[in-house]
Amino acid sequence: MIKIINFIIYALVFTLPVFFLPFTFEFYAFNKLFLLFFAVSALLILTLWKFIKNNELRIVRTPIDWFLVAFVSFSFISSFFAPARLSAFLGFHGRFSGSFAEIFLFSLFWWLVVQNFGGERAIKTKITALVIPLILISNVLLELFSFFVLFNLGRFFPSSVIVGFIYSLGVSPAGLALQGMAVYSAGISVFLVSVILLSKISSNNDFVKKGWVWLCWILLFVNFAYLILIDFWAAWIIVIVGVGILLGIIIAGRFFRERGNWLSLPLLMAFLSLAFWGFNIHKLLSISISREVLLAFPVSLKTIANAFFANPIFGSGAGNFWYDFNLYKGEEFLSSPFWNIRFMKSHSAFLENISSLGIFGFLAMVAFFAMFFLVSYYLLKKQHSDPLPDVSMGVIPGARRNYYFLLFFIGTSVWFLAGIVYENSVVLSFYLWFFMALAVVEWGEIKPGIIKVSRFDFKKFQEFSVIFLSVFIMFVLAVLAFWWQSSGIYIAEIYYKKALADNITAENRSEYLIKAAESFGFREVYFTTLSRLHLSLAINEVNKGGDAGDGQKLQNSVALAVNAAKRATEISPTSVTVWENSGLVYRDMGSVVENSYIWAEDYFNKAILLEPTNPFLYVNLGRVQMILASVDGKIDNEKMDKAFTNLKKARALKEEYLGVYLNEALALENQGKAEEAIASLEDYFRDFLALGRGVWQDQSELAEFFFQLGRFYYNKDDSDKAIINFVQALNLSPFHANARYSLALILEKQGKKDEAIQHLEVVLELNPGNEALKKKIEELKGE
Repeated sequence: MIKIINFIIYALVFTLPVFFLPFTFEFYAFNKLFLLFFAVSALLILTLWKFIKNNELRIVRTPIDWFLVAFVSFSFISSFFAPARLSAFLGFHGRFSGSFAEIFLFSLFWWLVVQNFGGERAIKTKITALVIPLILISNVLLELFSFFVLFNLGRFFPSSVIVGFIYSLGVSPAGLALQGMAVYSAGISVFLVSVILLSKISSNNDFVKKGWVWLCWILLFVNFAYLILIDFWAAWIIVIVGVGILLGIIIAGRFFRERGNWLSLPLLMAFLSLAFWGFNIHKLLSISISREVLLAFPVSLKTIANAFFANPIFGSGAGNFWYDFNLYKGEEFLSSPFWNIRFMKSHSAFLENISSLGIFGFLAMVAFFAMFFLVSYYLLKKQHSDPLPDVSMGVIPGARRNYYFLLFFIGTSVWFLAGIVYENSVVLSFYLWFFMALAVVEWGEIKPGIIKVSRFDFKKFQEFSVIFLSVFIMFVLAVLAFWWQSSGIYIAEIYYKKALADNITAENRSEYLIKAAESFGFREVYFTTLSRLHLSLAINEVNKGGDAGDGQKLQNSVALAVNAAKRATEISPTSVTVWENSGLVYRDMGSVVENSYIWAEDYFNKAILLEPTNPFLYVNLGRVQMILASVDGKIDNEKMDKAFTNLKKARALKEEYLGVYLNEALALENQGKAEEAIASLEDYFRDFLALGRGVWQDQSELAEFFFQLGRFYYNKDDSDKAIINFVQALNLSPFHANARYSLALILEKQGKKDEAIQHLEVVLELNPGNEALKKKIEELKGE
């Protein structure tokens, strides 16, 4: 039984950092957490069975157990009262890490490692034999993968299917971007130099075998080379502080006497870190670095502070920084080049818990880690205050120092620091909790009695043994049932990935999305994706025109789009994305759904309540109100004033946002002020586009700008300027049907019928079955 438990723990140490599965849309964090879930629940069952088999309930107690219980309890309370409860408990697409599920699983894993290793004097042999080598081997795999992708070595195997699959995985199987891998490499580098130095200090040859020490040297060089290439400030801080902690412990404990030259290794690492910080060597080597877009640290802190003061007691729920960011980010963020990105993580996994967990949850977390470091500091001082034995060959005999504790304490410190300077990651969190568990286990080796073992002998109370066995059986059945229920979540993700695959029909895509929703009907992303799909299908049917469209198909697509959008708002009423999606769905179905624009107005208003600093939402609200103000060709001045008010709000938030001017121009046109509309667009072109200062949501929005400007010129009979703008729109978006059709009409007037026919045939490909378009082409060909 013990061997099976140890095997699972060791297998997890090696597997989790490199584990991924290609069956789901999210390869990494989602699958790593599922692996952790099955491994931890299996460990718990086996640990309880071990108690039954040994006829003894054996509980290892540490000084920080109740602090952990408080941390988990307050995290649960915060998640339960969260405005977005499901995402707080299980995570969501874009961020599965940081949820309560992750906190609970890592806490339980920590407890199980302590229970199974605590009090076992054979722990040193186990660590020597497997733990350190497994960490080294997984690092070998991750670094090989990362360098393969970084240097684009796949170009030497252009037709290899395996290479194509490797590139599809991204930077590494760890699920980390380049900066995240740099943070990982920084933590591993400090760990490696600690192993090297402590192996030199220790007189116990079993600390780490010589072959593994040589591998540490190689990996130290490789990991540090990766740090130099990526050049990420947070990684350099981890290295500098990490080796500083290592040096402080070694110097304070006088671990080296006559062989103090070994101290030059961590000093050299710190010096090189400072030297290469900001050096950007990748530019000299012409290596392309695609950096992850991270939320700036000051913006993270301000958002956290605003969110905390708004909800200081319960917070927004574990992992719900996305909610805080949407609602509480400051207007100054709009001056960032990433103003239109909804960030799901802060720059600091540790600090974001201030607003996510609330005051009690955050303080409980701080107390838990603070107690660990206080107890560890006390034990370090105890080791340092012990009388030193005689020195032989310049090193202190290993019997007087617990070098495993030093190694795992330094590792815990480094991974904890990583959580302060970098965003949440399953792999980084795993190393933090695992190293911390092993450090706690070693407490008992330094000071017997600090870790206590409580025993309850079943032989003395046979009736309790029967009760415990009965409870155990029910618990196992409950876990198996939970496994079965959890499979629905995983199956839903498999269907969701299939739905997003290329080269499948819209019908198959819809079928997969419906199956995903049926397997697990509490992910709003399945319904928002389904609504957008059927919105597109409905628009295609409308564009066919006349008798070519399938009325029943149109009706079905409209019903599915509307119902799916509505279901998404029911599942996640605090998500700005679902309200925005519903607003867009109803806005674009205005021609086929009665009162659609009224519903769209309501949905955009609700979205603005959840993200009051998003100019895109104000623009769309103003656009819908503009349409409502122009019913039956009559202008409702009161509603039009509302539209202009919201467009002005958007301009105040983001003056250079193209969408504001585009919709203002359309509103002016509705009021019969075509010249003012043209002037507004020309002003934007002169003041922003021509100077490279304009911003827009995507290329299609910019293409729409040039199309509308061309349309205004076309209506003004200025064909030359109209052609220039229609061509510009098509350069940006070759499938812009309206721009291509309008250009064809001008070419027809100019007598260029062949060119006009070519453009119209392209439009027909985009709108197959459009009878009016077919008739137009036939007329031109017949002339």
